[in-house]
Amino acid sequence: MCVRRVLLLVSFLLIVGSLFSMGISISPGATLTFVRELGDELKLPPLTLINVNEDPMEYTVKVTAECRLKGYNSIPDIEWVRLSTNKITVDALDSVEVDVFVTIPDTPENMNRAWGFTISVTQKPIKQEAVGFAAIELGAQANWFIETKSVPNNLSSELDEPLVVSPSLWTAVIGEDEPTTGELMFSFMNNDDMPHTYTFENYNPQYGDEIRGQVLDIVPLISGGDSWVSDAGWINVKKSGFLFFKSNPKVKLNPGESAEQIVKVDVPRESLDGSIYESLIYIKVDGEYDQGRFIRFVIR
Repeated sequence: MCVRRVLLLVSFLLIVGSLFSMGISISPGATLTFVRELGDELKLPPLTLINVNEDPMEYTVKVTAECRLKGYNSIPDIEWVRLSTNKITVDALDSVEVDVFVTIPDTPENMNRAWGFTISVTQKPIKQEAVGFAAIELGAQANWFIETKSVPNNLSSELDEPLVVSPSLWTAVIGEDEPTTGELMFSFMNNDDMPHTYTFENYNPQYGDEIRGQVLDIVPLISGGDSWVSDAGWINVKKSGFLFFKSNPKVKLNPGESAEQIVKVDVPRESLDGSIYESLIYIKVDGEYDQGRFIRFVIR
């Protein structure tokens, strides 16, 4: 199989759901952007404020460097994110879009990263005087996720993240006359201040992690339909051991140490009908998802 990395010429965007609760509504509830080119300001999908009330409302919008989805770290500098406005009035039964921009410095340490931040929205009535009592402010939060340019052989320790991977994304294109089996490889580094043991698993998102009312898990990079592989055996970590005693490897690394891991690809020829498949291998830290990272594999 001839495996070659393919440059992603556009940003892949996936918008997930919306939030509606107690008279406040925003959309999307979460969005994922893959950033290929660093340095320039990039416009992300806008946040829509939807006034479902019969009176005008005032909205305050704020960005915080907070991320609670496994496999992602909080964005290292919230100043990289800019909103077109932080306060706006929306007429009754109307909606307004707030533009979201991000600028990620074009430096090696910002590659192979998976980051998240939160956009918080509060809503309050305009005519508070006529209410006769303190107006109740309602709030909602949306989650924005960013994955940056994937580059092999780049395990930068410059950022305060406990686990660094490289590359974070492998794209394999299998031609008609090429074998459908092969091997890929990724590197990872213990960037923490204490030793850890790392294990690997084929991860299929279940959308079972509740984050402030949202059921959210790692979302696919490829939008439009369900792109996850139907058989996890297509992409597997190369096992260690002999004969019937083979198992997924366990790798212990001291602070600053790195290792490489081979991944075996075996895709049925009949499945290559122009479809694009996506799979995840999750690196668990001491048997837990906390502080772990994932590697994406896109096969077509």
